[in-house]
Amino acid sequence: MKQKAFALTTACILIASLLGACSSGGSTSSGSTAQPAASSSQVSSAAPVSSEPAPAETPESGKLTDSDVTLSVLIAEHPSFPVTRYEDSAFLQHIYDTTGIKLDLQPVPDSNDAYKNRVTTLMASGDLPDLIWSNTNDGLTNEVAVKGAFLPYTDYLDSTPVLSKLLDEHPAIAKSYSASDGKLYIMPRITQNTISEVLMIREDILEAEGLAEPATFDELYELLKTLKEKYPDMIPFINRNGGTHIINRLSTSFGTGYGGSETSTYGYYLKDGAFVYGPEEAEFKVMVEWLKKLYDEDLLDEEYALRNTAQWEEAFANENAIFAIDYVDRIRNINNDYIADGSSARVVAMKMPVGPTGAHGIKAKAALMSGSGIVINGKVKDPEAAVKFVDWLYSDTGRYAAAFGIEGVTFEIDPADGRPYYTEQMNRQANPQGKDLVADFGWIYYMDKYEFPSGYLKNTPGDPEPIDNRWEHSKNKINTNGDSIPADPVLNYSEAQSQVIKNTGVILDDYFKQNIDKFIMGTRPIAEWEDFVAELQALGVDEVKAAFNEAYAEFNSK
Repeated sequence: MKQKAFALTTACILIASLLGACSSGGSTSSGSTAQPAASSSQVSSAAPVSSEPAPAETPESGKLTDSDVTLSVLIAEHPSFPVTRYEDSAFLQHIYDTTGIKLDLQPVPDSNDAYKNRVTTLMASGDLPDLIWSNTNDGLTNEVAVKGAFLPYTDYLDSTPVLSKLLDEHPAIAKSYSASDGKLYIMPRITQNTISEVLMIREDILEAEGLAEPATFDELYELLKTLKEKYPDMIPFINRNGGTHIINRLSTSFGTGYGGSETSTYGYYLKDGAFVYGPEEAEFKVMVEWLKKLYDEDLLDEEYALRNTAQWEEAFANENAIFAIDYVDRIRNINNDYIADGSSARVVAMKMPVGPTGAHGIKAKAALMSGSGIVINGKVKDPEAAVKFVDWLYSDTGRYAAAFGIEGVTFEIDPADGRPYYTEQMNRQANPQGKDLVADFGWIYYMDKYEFPSGYLKNTPGDPEPIDNRWEHSKNKINTNGDSIPADPVLNYSEAQSQVIKNTGVILDDYFKQNIDKFIMGTRPIAEWEDFVAELQALGVDEVKAAFNEAYAEFNSK
C-alpha cells in the first residue's frame, strides 16, 4: 500500500464546508452545476457577479481609508490549510495594498470545538478582537450585541453601498439575523453551493468486483460486508468528527432528523410544520441499531468516534478506505491526489439509499449559513474602516480575492464573460506541480464569505479538459436523484429563547453526545434506549422544543 502525505490541491478551496465545512486542488470544470433552489426563507439565488452601486467616497489612493488601519481578526484555522502570518503572506499583503487594511490574524484550530469555545469565552469576557470572522452562535451574538458588544451594520449603510444593496435584494438576511432591537450585527456567509455531504465510495473497487450501488440500507450493509471479506486490510466505512456526524447525515433517510449539516439545533429539526426532537422518534432508534450492527461486524471504522481529519485524509491517500460520508468537494480532493500520484483509484458519490420509511437524502446547507457571519467589535477604534472592509469583502473585487487569491498572479479574469481562471503557474490537474494558493501565497481558507457558484472557475486557457470530472458528475447525480434536501430556515431568537437553547439545549446535546457512541459501540445496551430518551426528556426536551417553535412562528409572521 502506498504511504505518502495527503496533499490537498488548490481547487477544493473554492467552497469553504468551512469545511466544513470541510468547511474549505486541481481544476474546476467550466460549467456551473445546478443547485437545489433555496426556499423562500433563504436568500434568493445571487448572480455570479453583482451589479454594484457606485462606491462610497474613498481617498484618492483608491484605498478604503485615508491612513493605514490594522484590524485584529479572530479566525478559525482549518487543519489542512494553516494560517500564514501577514509578514509571510503575499495574499494578506495584497489585501493591504488594495484596501489600506492590514489584517492581524489570530488563528484558533477549527477542531474539537476549540474555535467555538474561544469565541464563546471572548464574548463572555468582552475582551474582543476588532473582527470575529465566524461568530459560531447567532443567538448569543445578538444577545450581547444589543448590549453594545458589536457594531450594527445597519447604522453604516451610507458607507457600505455593497452591503446596502445586498440587504435590499435579500430581505431574508434581516429576517434571519436581525437582533431584538431590529438592527443587523451579523453579516452572514452566503453560499450558492448548497449540496453538503454525500455518500462516497471507491468506484474502481465496485467496478473491479462487478458490484452495483446499493438501493437500500440493507443492501449497503451487504455491500460493506462483501467488501470487508474481499479487502480485509481496508476500512469498509471510515468516518471523522465523531458519531454525531454520521447520525446527522443518515437521519433523514431513516425517516427522522438531527438538525442540519451546518446548523446547531441540538437534534431538533423541522417536520410537518413544527420543530421536533429526533432522538424521541422510533425511527431514530432504528438508525442507531443499524450503525451498531455495522460496528459489531467491523464494517464501521473502529476509530470512527476519534478519527480526525488528517487521519481520514491519510487513509484515503494510502488507499486504505472504501466508503465514507463527507463533503462533496472531497471527491475532487481525493481524486486529484490519486491522479497526481498516477493511481487508478477513484471515489465517486453514490445515490442515497432508500431508508426503512422510503425516505432518502441529506440536509443541504442553508444559503445563509448559520454561525458563520462576520461581527465587528462595538469598541473598534475605526468603525468606518471596519465596516468598509466588510463591504469590500462582499464586493466583486473582494469576492474574487477571497475565492481565488491575487488577480494577475494567481488568477486572471476572462474579459469575454467576467469569469476567473488560474494562471499558468498555479497547481491544477494540468500542472500538478504548480504553485499552491496556501503554501506559496498565504491564501486564507476561511476568508470567503460570499461564494461563487460551483464550477464558476474556468479552465486555464490551453489546458485540456479535466482528466477526471467525477466531482461534477457526483453533484449532478445528487441533484438528479433528489438527495440534497432543502435546509431548515435560519431562525432568529429572542433573548429568552436564546437562553433556553443556549443553556438547556447545550446540556441536552452534551448528554446525547456522551451516550450515542456507547449505544453504537455496545458499551450501553440498546435495550436501554427508551430509558435514555426518558433521561433526555427529563433534561428539558419540551422546553427547548417550545423555544424553537416560538422562534419559527415569529419567523413565519415576518
